[in-house]
Amino acid sequence: MKNYYFVLVVLLLTTSCASLTKSTNSARFEASALVDPVKAEVIVDDSQKINGTSESFYLFGLFRLSGDNNFSTGVFSNINPFDKNTMVSSAAAYKAITKSNADVIVNPQYVIENHNYILWQTVKVKVTGMKGTFKLK
Repeated sequence: MKNYYFVLVVLLLTTSCASLTKSTNSARFEASALVDPVKAEVIVDDSQKINGTSESFYLFGLFRLSGDNNFSTGVFSNINPFDKNTMVSSAAAYKAITKSNADVIVNPQYVIENHNYILWQTVKVKVTGMKGTFKLK
């Protein structure tokens, strides 16, 4: 009988229900902005190859136990939230860009190693490319 009450208390404490409603009265207006495009060129240093590596360890393929916490945006776009390659690849790109003081990786090439086991998974990514920097005109 004690187990029944314990399970009931745990269920009541871990479940919740919430709703949020926002409303506002606003006046009608139109916003406009004039934006000049940024004029820049990319200077590619083809004599200098840059690289970066990142590795993550996942338990049950879902919980990341180790890995990098800094990422570059725009490396890959994937709608699958469970894809680990996207996050590890963006961490490798971040390392390559910050280590070489580059603005962009020109012609990036990614080598992705996935090792799947029954209880865990490791993902290792190495990115190489040429250093690119922006020069404003």
